[in-house]
Amino acid sequence: HMGIGGSWLGTDPSMTGRYDPPVPNSWSPNIPLDVYLTLQAPAEVPAYAYLGSSSETGLGSNHPLRDVWGWKHAEANGALPVLLGHSGSTIQAWSSASRYVWAKLASTFDKVDATYMAAGSNDVYLGRTLAQMKTDATALAQLIRLHLSTSIINVNVFPRRTASAAIRAVRKAWNGYLNTMPDGASGALDRVRAVSTDAELMRPELDSGDGTHLTTQGQTFLAAAAVAFAVLQPNLNRYTVSEE
Repeated sequence: HMGIGGSWLGTDPSMTGRYDPPVPNSWSPNIPLDVYLTLQAPAEVPAYAYLGSSSETGLGSNHPLRDVWGWKHAEANGALPVLLGHSGSTIQAWSSASRYVWAKLASTFDKVDATYMAAGSNDVYLGRTLAQMKTDATALAQLIRLHLSTSIINVNVFPRRTASAAIRAVRKAWNGYLNTMPDGASGALDRVRAVSTDAELMRPELDSGDGTHLTTQGQTFLAAAAVAFAVLQPNLNRYTVSEE
């Protein structure tokens, strides 16, 4: 996973390994190194990448990363999850070929079987136009095929608890565009119905408290929607993710 967590920075070696070291150590939202967990699996075990923003890190859930919908979906399919979420990120940011993550992927990571492109929420709510998002998404699709997989499944943007009429209109237009499977996408995953009863607002009981991020239950509902959708690969053994 790339893009969540932080570190304590300091010069005193005795502080190494301390969970909450004292001053003069300072907390940083980033860490000055990369941490990898290398997994070996039989060739028949698929790997799925989940590319997006904070919703792809599980922010708002009880256990970020472990509770995230991508992890649950991969687990349900006996697959390896590659979580490429970065809080606050956008399609616009991911579409830059000079982005640090792309350089790391090119040099150190094997390709995956399919990529779930779930970015877009922050673009919508930061005021990007539909035309701008389309342009950015085309550039991003090219980078995904270069570094991750030839198969891309577009994932739509679920509603937040509050949004202006203009923002809602752009979100719906974007989701409608994804349904046309642009840029050679293999499919379009609808997450809206998993967490909204009217396609307008997030269900209040699934709101983690900030109106934007989902609870663990909300993440599980997203995973269940992805599992139900996953008939594109019918040869895999599956089971339903529990909604408890």
